[in-house]
Amino acid sequence: MHHACLLRVICCFVLSYTVPLVTPLAATTTAAVFAKYPNYYFVETGSWYGAGIQGAIDSGGFREIYSVELSRFHYEHCKRRFYGQGNIHLWHGDSARSLPDILSHIDAPATFWLDAHYSQGDTAMGETKTAIIQELEAIGRHHIHTHTILIDDVRLFGTSEFDYLPLRTVVDTLLSINPDDQITFEDDFQKNDVLVAHCHAVTAEGD
Repeated sequence: MHHACLLRVICCFVLSYTVPLVTPLAATTTAAVFAKYPNYYFVETGSWYGAGIQGAIDSGGFREIYSVELSRFHYEHCKRRFYGQGNIHLWHGDSARSLPDILSHIDAPATFWLDAHYSQGDTAMGETKTAIIQELEAIGRHHIHTHTILIDDVRLFGTSEFDYLPLRTVVDTLLSINPDDQITFEDDFQKNDVLVAHCHAVTAEGD
């Protein structure tokens, strides 16, 4: 193969692996959902390439943004992408193990965006494909029980991609945190693909 042609093939392969499949639509979609549930704090599990962080910024509903990512590659990517933004706090590690540390900084109701799970490709996998129950248990141990919790990819509950975890188990765990929570759903890229647990009207002041 001609050297120039070979170089183009290599470049295409590298770009196809390293350039995120995240479009402006991703941040726009999440921003529209996040804008409905503002709080002083925004806490995300699963930073990936930063679409959730950007959506939280674009929503205008949060003062402080926390995000944890298991993959070193994606963590470093987000560090570069959001460099110099002092209200964005990035953590590297397993979400279930990192949440207690993050929660120690939370002194008012927060909006949680739980989106950490293994989904093939360049995503990282912990001990299980999804740590959603462990994440919810960590949130449940926090002294504030009026957080708003959003869980992405509802369609995957009960499938192998989420370790066959039933949606009913997730809802029961949410209600054990706050029995007064309302369970509703929002559209993301698919209809009703975001589960929302919330119990009161929230504002950016965190009241």
